[in-house]
Amino acid sequence: MHCIKDAKDFFETVVRFRLDDNDGKTRVRFEQDNWKETNDFYAACNFTWGRFLVSLRDYCEKGKGVPFE
Repeated sequence: MHCIKDAKDFFETVVRFRLDDNDGKTRVRFEQDNWKETNDFYAACNFTWGRFLVSLRDYCEKGKGVPFE
């Protein structure tokens, strides 16, 4: 996914989700590339994506995820 319209720091970043096998389980690999700079917005996005991925894992493994508290 290529961001073509959003906040200026997000603009033209590239988001990828890749699935692969990990000993019979599915692993989700996430990337967001092409950042213009690693500023406070970058740090906040990094933290937030981490929370979303933990929530996705909990949803898949336990039937309930919590992306926002």
